Amino acid sequence: MKNSLKILSLLSLAILALAGNAIGGGANCTTMLNLAGVKLRVEVLTPVVVRVTLAPGDSLSTRKSLSTVPVDEDVNCRKEEDKNSISIFTGRIEIVISKSTGAITFYNLKHEKILASAGAGNSCFVPAIVEGEGTYHVRQTFVLSKTEGLYGLGQFEDPIMNYRGKDILIAQANRTAVNPFLVSTKGYGILWDNPSESKFHDSSDGTYFWSEVGDQIQYYFVYGPTMDEVIAGYRKLTGKAPMFGRWAYGYWQSKERYQTSSELIGIVKEYRERQIPIDNIVQDWQYWGDMDQFSGMVWDSVRYKNPKSIIDSLHDLHSHLMVTIWPAFGIKSDIHNEMKKDGFLFNPVHWCGGNVYDAWNPAARDLYWKYINKGLLAAGVDAFWMDATEPEFRCTDDRYITALSLEDAGRNYLGTNARYLNSYSLEDTRGIYEHERETTDKKRVFILTRSTFTGQQRFAAATWSGDTFASWDALKTQIAAGINFCVSGIPYWTNDIGGFITFFNYPDGVKDDAYKELYVRWFEFGAFNPIFRSHGTNTPREVWQFGSNGDWAYDALVKFDRLRYRLMPYIYSTAWRVTNNGYTMMRALPMDFTGDRRTFSIGNEIMFGPSLLVRPVTKPMFHPAAYNGIDITPDHFYSADGKEHGAQLEVYRGTDFNQLVLSRKFDASQVGWIGCLPVGLDTCYSLKITGKIMSEVKGNYRFFVLADAGVQLWVNGKLLVDKWDNKESAKFEGDILLDSNKKYDFVLFHRQFRQNTANLKINWIVPSTDSHPNETDVYLPEDSSGSWYDFWSGRDLKAGQNILIETPIDMIPVYVPAGSIIPIGPEVQYASEKPDSPIEIRVYPGRNASFQLYEDENDNYDYEEGLYATILFQWDNKSKILTIGERKGEFPGMPVERKFNIVIVHEDHGVGIDPTPVPDKTVTYDGKELKIKF
Repeated sequence: MKNSLKILSLLSLAILALAGNAIGGGANCTTMLNLAGVKLRVEVLTPVVVRVTLAPGDSLSTRKSLSTVPVDEDVNCRKEEDKNSISIFTGRIEIVISKSTGAITFYNLKHEKILASAGAGNSCFVPAIVEGEGTYHVRQTFVLSKTEGLYGLGQFEDPIMNYRGKDILIAQANRTAVNPFLVSTKGYGILWDNPSESKFHDSSDGTYFWSEVGDQIQYYFVYGPTMDEVIAGYRKLTGKAPMFGRWAYGYWQSKERYQTSSELIGIVKEYRERQIPIDNIVQDWQYWGDMDQFSGMVWDSVRYKNPKSIIDSLHDLHSHLMVTIWPAFGIKSDIHNEMKKDGFLFNPVHWCGGNVYDAWNPAARDLYWKYINKGLLAAGVDAFWMDATEPEFRCTDDRYITALSLEDAGRNYLGTNARYLNSYSLEDTRGIYEHERETTDKKRVFILTRSTFTGQQRFAAATWSGDTFASWDALKTQIAAGINFCVSGIPYWTNDIGGFITFFNYPDGVKDDAYKELYVRWFEFGAFNPIFRSHGTNTPREVWQFGSNGDWAYDALVKFDRLRYRLMPYIYSTAWRVTNNGYTMMRALPMDFTGDRRTFSIGNEIMFGPSLLVRPVTKPMFHPAAYNGIDITPDHFYSADGKEHGAQLEVYRGTDFNQLVLSRKFDASQVGWIGCLPVGLDTCYSLKITGKIMSEVKGNYRFFVLADAGVQLWVNGKLLVDKWDNKESAKFEGDILLDSNKKYDFVLFHRQFRQNTANLKINWIVPSTDSHPNETDVYLPEDSSGSWYDFWSGRDLKAGQNILIETPIDMIPVYVPAGSIIPIGPEVQYASEKPDSPIEIRVYPGRNASFQLYEDENDNYDYEEGLYATILFQWDNKSKILTIGERKGEFPGMPVERKFNIVIVHEDHGVGIDPTPVPDKTVTYDGKELKIKF
């Protein structure tokens, strides 16, 4: 009997390994076919999640997926078979598999086609040698409908909202964070389960995913039918996103960087004295001392004498501290020495002089945590900012150099770096999250990273968009980037308010009214991000740096900070939906208005939670800047034949273009850090960038080249910049007339006369098409309620229309669909300051509405054990009755009684930030159901 049990146990483990973490239904839920030289497996894991695997030969790989988690769900599948096909019915979808080709078609219960994948003949397995490993380039082709919209895949610098007709390189970089999960308005998603360098392609010649390294093709089909249900299916497959502490949803003040403990504490004190709400302060790099101690998890003994005392002082001010940590360590740090002794470091030298550790190695993650726990967590640090998690060795300014740098580093604990290219950040955050959860359950983990990968949401990781440049175009691009990042299933995203780097366009920083206007508009957008965070270099970022009480910029910043905190009950309850229901806080319009095709390509509006439509202002109206143009985003660069994205970069030793040392693709518009050049190139150098550049609209284009050495720029055969003997830091420009949406030859020559320096940036000014420079255009989607309320005025507007609205500096368009309930909290200085204060319940009539208010202890993991409370508010529009449901659940410290101020919104009533002076009703609630008639 024992032997039989042992055999059964081993068999179960083998099946689990074969499934790559997934556990599906019974025999009818798995289909295996041997095709012409290809093995096909189709597994139904849940009634709406299907795993498809194709492998060359007659066997499947048992290599474990890093991204997925076990899915243990009983599924009752019914299978039918004829001579041509096999049909599997799950109760929610039908899967039809061709016996001859392996082509798969997914149908809904009405037998309407959802998606089709091409068969094994079109599934491309091209034998390849990558990093010395015999493998395959793999490709899977899909057949899509003509009208559906496509979203997700992660965060990119390209200002692209809808991926129809686009090529997307899925590879990490500074300012690019990838997750190959594609979501369609037809109500399905495709999770491409491959961490190597990948591509998504959609055009008239077909739609496919491609990866550089793969033993087999492996993807998951996830059905909704709503986009929210698709994303919830992704979370079931790859892991839930845990709750952050309530404080994490408050305001984060950061900059590069605070220099001393007294400065750090003084910033928080200043916020408290000015009564400007804040919850978090951030300590950026070099708190450890000199470069030899880089990220050594130690504190400089002069500037930070007693870390625990410093952090205790911050906690006494009701502020939390996040500190930056890196995956590279200074050459004299104890962690570097121990990592080196154990063989846990990659050989290439990091720009700090030390080395990057192998996060794929669980023993290395253990050692990493040992130093973090001892030097940081034990002192009271609340959150970890994991910088440069692509990972960065010398430079990650574009996707091609990131891949090249990691592949040059060779092998990791699991295999070649090319095979696992995109997953470093996933494993890096895994180590922090799992160890901190083991160490304490009293403080919720919060991690901020510069990169991400499939499943990273389960490790309590938010992602920020990297080292952006301050410009209006960058702000606009960030909106589409953040939307698609969140649609890819990873819910927490943020960006550097005001742009990280300001000196290119705004060298005077906060002294320049043009920069102040940009910063205010960016801040207003940031107030509706999942994480509300200011950060940057070159110029300070604290609110009072932009003026004082009564000044336009200062007052606008304070106003939107106050708004963020007044919305805290709404935000925190929405965060619970993220964790409990797989919901998404920062939402693409098609998620809520899938029936309105006009929303499919709108990348400058978001839904923030279920009830707030936000249209950030993305152009100057009051203080136009005489700036150096805008970034040329990666989607504008093409190969010389115009067929592929990315120009070609060639770097030569010396200034005469004779000794080639590097040739690679290039999709950025700057070479700004020495690490972007080949390692060891310590002499003067020359380079050229060749390819094509895609125009936007017809008109006069002005190109800018910022450089500290010789440059020549040619566009369409015209020499625009000719400063070949330049040796000073300067800006050069040239104009050319271009047609719309056309690819032009592009050549840039550059020679650097000095050693160990690189400073080259190419920008442009695109002809303006804005016919309303002082107004903001807003589209109000078609909605079943038929109308929208202006958040600021209460005015009722018809759905399905474009409007133009004046937007003074302290206002951006915010609208609420009729049939909404929004809880508005009290004025507070930090997120958990007044747990029992009255909450204003704003009801936007016009149709039935509901909202579930969520409350818990604000930190710790007791909520996972059921210690939380929910209150359901329901509005019956016909009877004009608001029902406050019976409280469900309880938790320590829960207010037994509380007051709700009920406001039925109409014009000039229940509007804006301030509390409504005279609520329609005030009720005392003790947990029992109340019905209030209006």
